[in-house]
Amino acid sequence: AFSTPINSSAFPSTHQVTLLPVPKPLWPGAFLNLHPSWQSESLFLFCPQIASGPQCLLPSRQTSAATSRGLRFIQVFLQSLCDGERDENHPNLIRVNATKAYEMALKKYHGWIVQKIFQAALYAAPYKSDFLKALSKGQNVTEEECLEKVRLFLVNYTATIDVIYEMYTKMNAELNYKV
Repeated sequence: AFSTPINSSAFPSTHQVTLLPVPKPLWPGAFLNLHPSWQSESLFLFCPQIASGPQCLLPSRQTSAATSRGLRFIQVFLQSLCDGERDENHPNLIRVNATKAYEMALKKYHGWIVQKIFQAALYAAPYKSDFLKALSKGQNVTEEECLEKVRLFLVNYTATIDVIYEMYTKMNAELNYKV
C-alpha cells in the first residue's frame, strides 16, 4: 500500500517524517494524490537520485546496491534451474544452481568468511523437487509446468534487473565494497 508522510511528535523517530498506510477509501485516488508529492517533495527519493546522491545517501546506496545484487542472484538461480543445469551425481539437489548464482552475482562482494558461510549454507538447501513444489504453492503441477511458468516470469524479471544494472553502470554508482 502507498504511504503518506505525516509530521507527528507522537511517533518517536530520528527523522521528522513518519509513514502511515493510506486508508482504504483513498486507495482509488491515492496514486493521483501522491504523484505530485513524489515530484515536488524531497522526502520521496527514486533509485537514480539515491544512486547519484551525495555522501549522506551512502547507506541508501549500499542498501540499494545490495538489493539489486540479491535480485540478480535470484534471476541467475532461477535461470539456471530452467536451463536444466544440475549435478549428474545428485540430480535432485540445487547446490549447483545456487553456487552458480552466488559466483555470478554475489561472491566478488563477499570476503572469505562470508563465502565460507555460504558454502556451509548450501547444505541446508532444499531438494529441487521440494523447492519447485513450494514455488508452485502446493498446487499439483508437474516440474515441467512449474519451470515453464518460471521461464515466463523471467522474461520481465530479467528485463527489469538489466535496467537496474544499466542505471547503476551509467551513473557509475556501483559500490565495490566487501562484506
